Amino acid sequence: MDATLAGDERLGWWRRQLADAWEHHRLLAARTGTEVPFPKVLQAWRRQSPTALPGTAGEQRGQERSGPS
Repeated sequence: MDATLAGDERLGWWRRQLADAWEHHRLLAARTGTEVPFPKVLQAWRRQSPTALPGTAGEQRGQERSGPS
C-alpha cells in the first residue's frame, strides 16, 4: 500500500486486490469441485461503503474543538 498514492489510487488498488482474491476463490472452487468460502472480513470489505453525509465530518470536528459550553 505504501507504493500507491493516498486517496482514489489507494482505494482502486485495494479494490483490485479484493477482486483478485474473489476471483481466485471462485477458480479454486471450480477446479477442485469444492466450495471455498471467501473470508467474511473480505466479504465485508468488498461491499460498497456508503457515501459520507455532506457536512457531517466538519461539524463533528468543530464540536470536538469547541468543547463543553
